[in-house]
Amino acid sequence: MTTHHNFDLNELKANHSAFAHHRRLTREISDLLIIAAHRGWTPHDLRSVAGSGIDPLLVDAQLHVHGSATYAVRTAWQRQCRSCHNLPPAGRDLEMIKLRLENLPRLRDADIVTDVDYLDVLCDVAREDAHGTTAPHARSEEKRIRQRINHLLRKAESTTFEAEAASLVAKAQQLRQRYRLDRVADEPRTWENSQLVSVRVHLTGTWVRYQFLLLSHVARPNSCESILVSSVNIASVIGHPEDVRHVIELFDGLNRQRDYFMRTSPGAQEAALARQTASYRRSFLVAFAHRIGALLTIANDDVPAQRAGDGTALEVLKHRGAAASEFMGSVFNSASNMSFSPTHRQGFVDGINAATNSHRSTTTPVIADRAG
Repeated sequence: MTTHHNFDLNELKANHSAFAHHRRLTREISDLLIIAAHRGWTPHDLRSVAGSGIDPLLVDAQLHVHGSATYAVRTAWQRQCRSCHNLPPAGRDLEMIKLRLENLPRLRDADIVTDVDYLDVLCDVAREDAHGTTAPHARSEEKRIRQRINHLLRKAESTTFEAEAASLVAKAQQLRQRYRLDRVADEPRTWENSQLVSVRVHLTGTWVRYQFLLLSHVARPNSCESILVSSVNIASVIGHPEDVRHVIELFDGLNRQRDYFMRTSPGAQEAALARQTASYRRSFLVAFAHRIGALLTIANDDVPAQRAGDGTALEVLKHRGAAASEFMGSVFNSASNMSFSPTHRQGFVDGINAATNSHRSTTTPVIADRAG
């Protein structure tokens, strides 16, 4: 009887100790989440580093975020926190989450950050600011154009022929550029920098820096800028809401094409046999990103050449790009450049061919925010 009593007492003490440890970890994580929100982190960002098991903790911390974060971050928390009936993670999982949340860098686009799902609303706001109203036919025309563009991008992603994929991407970009020129033709010449938004892309898997290289080459021809916080693999695309939305959609498809052709292009098997896969893929990725950037720029340049009266519209688009660049220079003033140098000839050739003909370049500066 005494032994049984002692066993129950020991078990009770152990359970109490585990409960106290769990409660302390939960409280510490809540404090870290509030600090993260103050540093510009949204629930989407936090899931990317801590996993979806963090959801119950996000809901608990949301009430305390309002006094510590920018307006853009606070509203992102309201949109991105999920209703969750799950219990908080177990003690070992909590320790891992706490470790991942410690010393998160500051995300410096916190004043203008938003998310992809909210871009449609922001596009309507930008249209109202430019024209004083959002006519139903304007919204329906934009939807029709986007459907056509996305159809071309899906076809490009589904084909196994590199030249066909490149042609479809070029057509999608030309369609997008024509629509942009038509849309901005009667906008005020002084586009408001307050309309700038930033959407974050959580890069996963291998070759993150090279994925960002591709993203940067997609962003620039579409009047956007991009930056990578390399310590947490989060990239930001900064620009007009409509331009940012197009960049995100275009990059998603191209990044999947990049992965497919990197593995199946003619030199991939030969490089594997020679144990040169890493060098081959690095060179492939540099060439692919360069060529995509050139392809998009050429597609843009081909559109105004076919039209009359686009000069003023082009100036508006240039101003959009200048506004994004100005924001980058003022907010990410401690950012540094990354350089990419191809070292495998066949990998570079295959990368060029995967996105069709291009000009060879040995180094590419891409901006990364290392300061945090």
